[in-house]
Amino acid sequence: MITFFKVENFKNLVQLQVEFGRIGVLIGPNGCGKSSLLQSIDFLRAFFMPSIDLYLYEKGWDYKDLPNVRTGKRNISWEVHVELQDPRDPERRLLFEYGVTLQPQLTLASEKLYLTDGGERIQVVDRKGKELRIRSNKQEKLNYMGFFNTHCSVIATLEDEDEDYYEMNLFRRFMTNIRSYLFWDPKLLRGRDRGSHSELGSSGEHLATVLAHLKNKEPEAFAKLLKRLRTFVPAISDISVKGGKGWGWKEIVLHEESDRNELTLNSRQISDGILRLLAVLTFRYSSRRPLLLTFEELENGVHPQLLKELVSVITELTQLKGVKTQVLMTTHSPYLLDEFIDQAESVYIMEKGQPLGGAEITRLKDRKDLDLAKELYSQSLGELWYTGLIGGNAGGTGK
Repeated sequence: MITFFKVENFKNLVQLQVEFGRIGVLIGPNGCGKSSLLQSIDFLRAFFMPSIDLYLYEKGWDYKDLPNVRTGKRNISWEVHVELQDPRDPERRLLFEYGVTLQPQLTLASEKLYLTDGGERIQVVDRKGKELRIRSNKQEKLNYMGFFNTHCSVIATLEDEDEDYYEMNLFRRFMTNIRSYLFWDPKLLRGRDRGSHSELGSSGEHLATVLAHLKNKEPEAFAKLLKRLRTFVPAISDISVKGGKGWGWKEIVLHEESDRNELTLNSRQISDGILRLLAVLTFRYSSRRPLLLTFEELENGVHPQLLKELVSVITELTQLKGVKTQVLMTTHSPYLLDEFIDQAESVYIMEKGQPLGGAEITRLKDRKDLDLAKELYSQSLGELWYTGLIGGNAGGTGK
C-alpha cells in the first residue's frame, strides 16, 4: 500500500504531501483539491503503460491543463513510498521509494527507485533524461545501461518473470493494479454490455459482464455477493444476467419477492443506488481485487441508512486475507463520515489554502481539539464537520 505520497505542480496541488493508512476518507469544500489528489495518485499508472500519451488519451486530458496555472512551472513531480508483502514470503516486507518527474514533452526528466529490504536501503534505478543506471539481483551496484526511451518507466519494460528484477516487478504490479473510480455514470452501470470482463470500467462500464463472469466462473463468490446484497435490500431474491454465457449482449435482471408473485426488474428499472451497491460488492467478492482503489463520493444515490453497511464492505476490502486492498475516497456526506467516528486516523481534511500555496491537507487525528469537539456534539463526526469545527468547510478555510 501507499504509505507516503507527495506531488508537486499537479492542477491545484502546488506541493502536497500526506501519509496514508489502509483506508483514507477525504473531506473538504468543492475545489479544494480532493479529486486532484486522487487523480494524481491514479496518474502513477501512466508511467507503467507503453506511453504516457496513451493514458492521457484514455482520460481525455491534455498535458497543458495539468500543471498548476499559478506557479508558471511546467514539470510535474511525484514521490511515493509503497510497502508490499512478498507473495512468496508473507513475513517479508519490502519498502519502495519512487520518485519521477514528467516534462511537457511527455518524457521523464528523472526517475529513481530505492528498495529497503531487511533494513538495507539500496538504489535500484537512477535515470536522468535518457541516461539510465539500474541494479539487478545479480549485481552489487548500479550499472550504466546507456540511453533509454523516456516515454515510460524503465520498470515497465522488464520481463514479468525475470528473477533478476523480482522486487521491481512486484512494484510494477502494484502500480498497474491501481484503479480509480471518480465518477460512476448510472447510464453505464445499467447499460447492456458484451464481451468478457472481470473488472469494472472506470466510469461504471461492464457491470453486467462482470456479474456474469462472477456468476459463471466463481459461483460461490456470487452466492456470497447475493446474500450480502440482501442485507441492503431484503426483498431481492436473485440476480440474473440476461444473455447467458456467450459473447452476446448482457443485461442485469433483479428478482424481487412479493406477497403474490416474483417481480423482475430489468437494468432500466433498477435504482442508481442498488447499481452502485452491486458495483462495490463485485470488488468485495471477486478474486481479482485491485491493490489500490479510489472512489469519488461513493455514497451518491445510496440511502443514508445503508451507509453503515456500505462502509463495512469497504473496510472488509482492506482486511481480507491475501490481497488487502487500500481504499481512498472522497465524501460530502456527514452520514458517511459518522461511520469513522472512532477512526480519526483515516479522515483527512482538505482546504483550498492560499492562492499561491495551493491545497492543504490535515489528518483529523492531529486536531488537538478533536476529543472536546466530539463530546460537545454527542459523538457525531458528521455534525462536527457540518458546524465547521473541524474545517474543510464550503466557502471558508475552517481555520
